[in-house]
Amino acid sequence: MDHQFAYTEEQLAELAHDLIAQAQAAGASDVKVSLSEMAGLSVEVIDGRVNTRSQHAKSGLSLTVFRGDRQGTTHSTDFSAGNLRRMVSKALDIARYTNEDPHAGLVDGDGLSCFYADLKLD
Repeated sequence: MDHQFAYTEEQLAELAHDLIAQAQAAGASDVKVSLSEMAGLSVEVIDGRVNTRSQHAKSGLSLTVFRGDRQGTTHSTDFSAGNLRRMVSKALDIARYTNEDPHAGLVDGDGLSCFYADLKLD
């Protein structure tokens, strides 16, 4: 039972780059985009017999914009171009009305870890 995702990894990366460009052009000082696409299969078994079986798929998008020390975040499952433009606008509006937080913003590259321990989980 193969499930085809709606978007390729390249399409999701392009979508993220486009959102970042839109938000920066609209006045964001920094932007964070998180895209996800998941698929699964649920099976319910009662008394050793399959009772129900269902497939599910879900896509999601989170956009956080920063205006200096203020931030705004929006979420959606609609990846259409019109909705993405509205998300950028709404996130920037939210950022306009939030309190300033001197600790808000993206981590500088120096603060990111380059070491990933092998947790031996597989």
